Amino acid sequence: MKKKIITVLAVAMACAALTGCGGNTSSTTSNTSNSTSSAATASGSDSSAANSTASTQSATSESGLAAKTAALKEAVKFPEMVSVKADTLKERFGIEESDVSDFSAYVCGSGAMPDEFGVFTAKDTDAAKRIKDALNKRVEQQRKTFQDYTPNEMYKFDDYFVEVNGTSVSYAICADNEKAKELLK
Repeated sequence: MKKKIITVLAVAMACAALTGCGGNTSSTTSNTSNSTSSAATASGSDSSAANSTASTQSATSESGLAAKTAALKEAVKFPEMVSVKADTLKERFGIEESDVSDFSAYVCGSGAMPDEFGVFTAKDTDAAKRIKDALNKRVEQQRKTFQDYTPNEMYKFDDYFVEVNGTSVSYAICADNEKAKELLK
């Protein structure tokens, strides 16, 4: 009987230890679902891309920028991803919401991997430069964070990109940055 109890307790502790690293996912999910933008889930399902655009995005852009990020999620293997909401742009990326007229961006839901990507339409070319600068700063911050945390994921930074094309700014840190660049143009 004691052996059974000890075995059950050991299994329970192992399960608790394994789920402990995923704690950020539920808080990220609840944070994003409490925002004023459309509901998103941290399920990483393909249908979440269309439903997870920010409230500031129009129906036209949902088929534009969100379609680009949805295509990338289909083409490249990612960990569980969550959409970034308009009211968290400043907190996550250092981007002023007033600089952005439209965007679609995703980050790793658990925070355990450096994967993230997005495409932004800036209000004007000056705002595009500010967005680019903020994203470059974000990438460097992520690089410093993950170099000790998950050193085996550092290859994703080797060919990351932050690009400006007029008022459009795109970036990606992922396993296939070349494919990301192609799809986020």
